[in-house]
Amino acid sequence: MVQGLMHNHHKALKYLQIAKKLSEKVLGSHHPRIANLLLQMGAINEHQGRVDDSLTNYEEGKTILCQSGVKRYPDLATILCNIGDIQRERGLVDKATTNYEQSLHIHENLCALNLDSSRVYMGLGFCCRSKEMHSAAIKYFVQAKCIREKQFHHTYLDLAETYYQLGMAYYDNGSYDESIEYLERTRHICEKEKGREYCEESNNTMLAQVYETICFAYESKGNYEHSQKYFRLYKNVLDSPQKNVTD
Repeated sequence: MVQGLMHNHHKALKYLQIAKKLSEKVLGSHHPRIANLLLQMGAINEHQGRVDDSLTNYEEGKTILCQSGVKRYPDLATILCNIGDIQRERGLVDKATTNYEQSLHIHENLCALNLDSSRVYMGLGFCCRSKEMHSAAIKYFVQAKCIREKQFHHTYLDLAETYYQLGMAYYDNGSYDESIEYLERTRHICEKEKGREYCEESNNTMLAQVYETICFAYESKGNYEHSQKYFRLYKNVLDSPQKNVTD
């Protein structure tokens, strides 16, 4: 019933709270089922912008699973990754890295390298990139890419985000040919998805960033003709975001 209400976050959260109280009476307050409910509550609070409440839910769920001795539980891997995401966004990169690494360790022990584990690899890549550990960032983004390419259609926007981050990491590393390769892949997906209402704003933002970075990459290679071409495309997106700028 709760899953069917997930589009109505207020009602979903209310029913999860009721389910938590009932489950605590029947199963006890430290049962893994309680941690799962806290994970769902945390996801709703995070989606609604109540990040502190979300973090409290995740930390409580983490404590329950650790105290219950269930340290290879998939929910614990997800909770650790979610905590890592919040910490990373708050600039707590070292703490985030620790949680990501613990999450990844669970995934590896479960032999479950799937979309959830790709989120962990992306998080580790972001952390390494913020610390200017470019080679390590590339390694993690490549691992995320390999998983997501098996799961997603090659025009899916989440895959575009992976290509984009990998292209940016290569650019930071001074590997301009590889950077251009993956940014061009991002460009192809964004231009194909252009015009769809649900992703228009974020798509245009990414597309502008792709054009700008490709422009700089070609400039660094001394190819000023291509650099100017991508600068014009970049300006077109900024000036006319609804306009088709495919060249």
